[in-house]
Amino acid sequence: MHVLITGATGFVGTGVLAEALASPVVGRVTVLGRSSTGVRHAKLSELPVEDMGDLAPVADRLTDVDACFWCLGVSSAGMDEATYTRITHDYAMHAARTLAERNETLRFCFLSGSGADGSAMWARVKKRTEEDLRSVGLASLVVFRPAYIRDRHGARMRGTLYRTAYAIGVLLSPVIRHFGGGTSNAEIGRAMIVAVRDAMDGDILDSASINRVAERLE
Repeated sequence: MHVLITGATGFVGTGVLAEALASPVVGRVTVLGRSSTGVRHAKLSELPVEDMGDLAPVADRLTDVDACFWCLGVSSAGMDEATYTRITHDYAMHAARTLAERNETLRFCFLSGSGADGSAMWARVKKRTEEDLRSVGLASLVVFRPAYIRDRHGARMRGTLYRTAYAIGVLLSPVIRHFGGGTSNAEIGRAMIVAVRDAMDGDILDSASINRVAERLE
């Protein structure tokens, strides 16, 4: 399969990219984004774009894509709703429509977050994006709502506060995982591959569900 990945330089995307490159299920990987991953691999090609809200300059190269692993995202901390909506909702919708118009059987895996049913600003935007993606005409849509995520592929956490919180989380991860709240960027990547391979559709996967689906990848 040919997979397109966004957010491949981010915390989750780093793991998703590594798993896609390692899996024999995936034959080609295209990374769409503003920054290079710095990764070199026979299966990998990178498609640089200046504005994720305007894919017209590269639209003719977004064909023969079987699946999109949407890992692009930002923290809502200190961000106004309009800006967060543009990055979280508008970019995803624009890409989904652009890809779906050129790939009739496109399967879409959307990285959301645990608590997306809540009333916080970020949750409302994430939930709206989940719902609006269902109207695009995708062959399938699977939503990923992980809680605590552990790194398994050398991803770098940006910001001192986040690095500190992550370090504490690592110490507590066995307990968090025991109660179903923990997963890893590697397992998210494997679960996305399985979701496409097995033609899953309409599923909303929490951390425990992500881990179970990931186990199905041999």
